[in-house]
Amino acid sequence: MVNAARVFLLSTALIGCTSRAAPVLNVAPDSPGDSFVPRASAQSFCPGERFSIKTPPLSSEPYVELTVGGRRGPFLIDYGATASSVEKGLLANGDGPVTLAGPELPGLPERNRFEVYDRNVVQQGVGDQLGVIGTDLLSKMVVEMRFENANDEHLVVSERCDTDGLGARGFWRFDQKGFFSANPVGQSRANVPVLYIDFQNGWSGNAIGTRTWAQIDPGYGDAVWPYSVDINDAYYAMLIAANLPLVEVASTTVEDCEKVARTDLVYVLPGHLLRIEAPDGAAMYRHSSVYLVRKGKGSGECGGIATIGEPAAQLGSSFLRVLGRMIFDPAREAVWILPTIFREQVPGTD
Repeated sequence: MVNAARVFLLSTALIGCTSRAAPVLNVAPDSPGDSFVPRASAQSFCPGERFSIKTPPLSSEPYVELTVGGRRGPFLIDYGATASSVEKGLLANGDGPVTLAGPELPGLPERNRFEVYDRNVVQQGVGDQLGVIGTDLLSKMVVEMRFENANDEHLVVSERCDTDGLGARGFWRFDQKGFFSANPVGQSRANVPVLYIDFQNGWSGNAIGTRTWAQIDPGYGDAVWPYSVDINDAYYAMLIAANLPLVEVASTTVEDCEKVARTDLVYVLPGHLLRIEAPDGAAMYRHSSVYLVRKGKGSGECGGIATIGEPAAQLGSSFLRVLGRMIFDPAREAVWILPTIFREQVPGTD
């Protein structure tokens, strides 16, 4: 999803430590001897081909320059999309899927299948979107995504990567079994990577017990409501049952993929923090200011979390920057995260 208005409030990002032992991640060198390497040329953990990321002003959707069908231009790297696609009139005509040469990413064949959509997405600072690379292709490669340095935002794409030592270097491993895999045959859910979320009451509070999974969606431009967490009706019901003080602050009308309008209600949770949790329940990241967007079903034909019965959520693209370095590792059914900042922030301070 792409929003036109852009209001990005980075100052609201708050990171919390837990009792889990961890290095000072924001200064950890990439490898022995890297301490003197400028950040802009820091080495990657995975070998591969490097692509600079372009983002719209005050937003975080990651675009890279790729060549498909003989035309080079910006493609959205979107782990929230299960099918790669190109724009009608720019790279294809008609409404059916097409097979085109490219993109030139490690691990892919020379030609690949793309859906055709008429979206007409133009992003300031990016240009005319030529298409979207979804998990049908992204699940065939390892992608290291870095947003930690504003002067050097990039991807490193590898056909394979040895991730055995990442835990010892401060990365947190998020198991993706049943959610995101290089071989998703038999999965009951969409092939989209997830993290786990819960809430806590104030900085001293414990987890409420409303834990659920949240899709990582780089294509969800949430600059209108920075740090948006989309929730479905089942998760909304779970939050209400836990007596969380949801306060409606706005509503927004959007069109789904079938051009059917739906109205999404926007809530805040005063006094409560969002937790992104490791499998053992430890809070890797805590955020004191988020918006909960109750996602409507719309036409019901476009899929997504709104159409499923179990509690589910979806993280907006603004979370990419505060999560820092991420390695998407579909062959091992894992997402690895090295947070940009790892510190306890005193409540009430900047």
